[in-house]
Amino acid sequence: MPKVINRIDERKLLQLAGKMGDQFIAIAGELYFTLAEIETFEASKSDPKSSRFKALVSWQNGLSEGDAQQILAKAMRNGGRSDLAETVEKWEINFDNKGDGAARSGYKYPNKFDMFDVTCYYCGKEGHYSSTCYSLKWRKRKLANVRRQIYLKYRKFPVGRSLATSSEICYR
Repeated sequence: MPKVINRIDERKLLQLAGKMGDQFIAIAGELYFTLAEIETFEASKSDPKSSRFKALVSWQNGLSEGDAQQILAKAMRNGGRSDLAETVEKWEINFDNKGDGAARSGYKYPNKFDMFDVTCYYCGKEGHYSSTCYSLKWRKRKLANVRRQIYLKYRKFPVGRSLATSSEICYR
């Protein structure tokens, strides 16, 4: 028995339900809802977004076979919302490109990389990158570079902090 391919995440269905607007009746007709089912979903005028969301979830749960994205995209296009159909078709690409591990947005390094094989460029120790180096020698070298740049800019060497204000640097 063929199974449903590429089920749509409920968060995406909720976003889609909010964007449908007045074309919901035409789209529901394309998804083979009966007239009585459409009337019950439209009867709850207090929150139309939640009623449309419930309709989409019940449609997906009742789907026995086929690609949910393709069926929904075709229904959107025939229902007059080709912009939403393009959005649904883009979701299909995201579901087909599953990698080795779960990728998080904003994650600096890939999950599949073993940190024990990494050697730091600055201190030469294993287990961390140079951007996260915690070596005291590296911190001193970084401070020396800052002092050198201040000296080259002002031709004065920073000594310490002033007694008047703690944020100023005294120069000789």
